[in-house]
Amino acid sequence: MNTPAMNVSAATIARPARRRWHRTGWGAMTALILVTLAFVSKYVGMNPANFLVQQREVYLAHETMLALHICGASTAVAIGPFQFLPALRRDHARVHRTVGITYLTTATIGGLSGLGLAPTAYTGLVASLGFGTLAVLWLACTWTGFAMVMRHRFADHRRWMIRSFSLVFAGVTLRLILGTYTAVEGSIHTWLSFHTVYMAASWLCWVPNLVLALWLTRTSPASTTQQ
Repeated sequence: MNTPAMNVSAATIARPARRRWHRTGWGAMTALILVTLAFVSKYVGMNPANFLVQQREVYLAHETMLALHICGASTAVAIGPFQFLPALRRDHARVHRTVGITYLTTATIGGLSGLGLAPTAYTGLVASLGFGTLAVLWLACTWTGFAMVMRHRFADHRRWMIRSFSLVFAGVTLRLILGTYTAVEGSIHTWLSFHTVYMAASWLCWVPNLVLALWLTRTSPASTTQQ
């Protein structure tokens, strides 16, 4: 005869482990964002001495566009993680909506300004296409997510906003790639130049993020639950 304990499903048993992994992932993601924001903060004053040397003249010629991109993308990546907290969505729906509108606004500003800056990217066509594609997909995912919530398709809304955030997180992965290169540059610069790394990073900073987001939103049970 089956006891209640024997009738507990495997999914129920696995749920606490998933929650621990979600909390660990959320914490690691947020920590990386905070480190990146601390680094990017030096650009807020728009001091040319802090600009990428190879792009200094370009940035000076597009200061307004650069300022919009920094402010929009930085705000979006800073507030994005809080939208994935179940307690916020469940118990503070009004706050969730307010933060969501702020994310939509700042993501749009960051995406449009990024698209405007893409043609001026360091290293030329390859990086311009990489950053330009990133901007277009970021805008598309963000506004598709908004369209889904307006239709009360909440599960689809969550899927698209996860994809959107994976793209704004490109700002973090870009800093990780370039920072790692800078840390080991002394030992590899003879065969791998900053020019090459930057060109590759214009794609590597977001393509793996988006692939992971697409996989998670297709296979993760949490991604299909309603708000």
